[in-house]
Amino acid sequence: MLEYIVNSLRAILISCKIVIYRQKIPRQMEPSFHGDLRILLLPDLPAVCRHAECGSAKELNNIERGRRFHMARREHFVQIYDLHTHTTMSDGHVSIDDLVAWEHGMGHQLGVSDHVFYEGIFTERDIAAYLEVLRRYPVYRGIEANMEHHFALPDSLDTQIDYVIASIHNMPDGRGGMIPMDSFFKKRSGNMPGYTKNYSSDLNRWYLAHSLRLIEKALANERIDILGHITLMPCCDELYGTKFLLDWENAVLNLCRRHCVALEISGLWRLPNMEMLRRAKEMGILFSMGSDCHEAKDVGVLDYCKLAVDTIGLSEEDFFVPARALY
Repeated sequence: MLEYIVNSLRAILISCKIVIYRQKIPRQMEPSFHGDLRILLLPDLPAVCRHAECGSAKELNNIERGRRFHMARREHFVQIYDLHTHTTMSDGHVSIDDLVAWEHGMGHQLGVSDHVFYEGIFTERDIAAYLEVLRRYPVYRGIEANMEHHFALPDSLDTQIDYVIASIHNMPDGRGGMIPMDSFFKKRSGNMPGYTKNYSSDLNRWYLAHSLRLIEKALANERIDILGHITLMPCCDELYGTKFLLDWENAVLNLCRRHCVALEISGLWRLPNMEMLRRAKEMGILFSMGSDCHEAKDVGVLDYCKLAVDTIGLSEEDFFVPARALY
């Protein structure tokens, strides 16, 4: 009970110190912020970008939807790229052959980004075998890594990869441990009707503060080209509309701009929210589209991405495209 009270008080303190100007967070709690989260909210100088451009019945319905979108935008064509996809090589339930056929039938440029160091692709040898399979298909070769892990690869593998998506799959609890979010993901996607919370809503601000620390560290030390479904955390859902979450989102956007990392627009999860995407565009941050499909019903479902294109007025120049030419 005493530990719960102490942690609650710490979360309140963190909340106050993020939103009050020039107030500092104790070094032992947030050492990587150098004592002042406000620095992440200030305008950055233009970054030097490392990207070359820096710039079934269900399946048939998806194909037709994709074609209609292209026809409707014929005067201002925006090519659709699905860069966040999964196959049976990791935790997906769609074969690479089906994925390629369905996505290309929709008119999409496809990138395959199976999980690494997880669910079937555990070692560097597994990654090499995975990349060898992808070489047989006209697809971009990507990977998705857990941001909470160290995932740097040797040059012999890294140079074969067109892009790296980094996402948070386990929420930092602030005490050196991680809170698994698998059940939350299944509940959020409608695949788990019986859901039991494994976190405390009283500590939502605490979780977000430590998640920001995790993001900052990963962007500074790992190769990351795309920040995947960054607001897909229960604390983001529960704090939606608060000043705290708005400041957190802006801090994340500043980190994306500083490190020239694209922000993913997720078709499956329908996030980030449109206002965050609008602010990102104003800051000159690039975007990436991804269905995050694991099931056949989700392949190529990018309606939310297309809505963002129309709502915010995005053009091809606003999107990250891997440097390697597919054809």
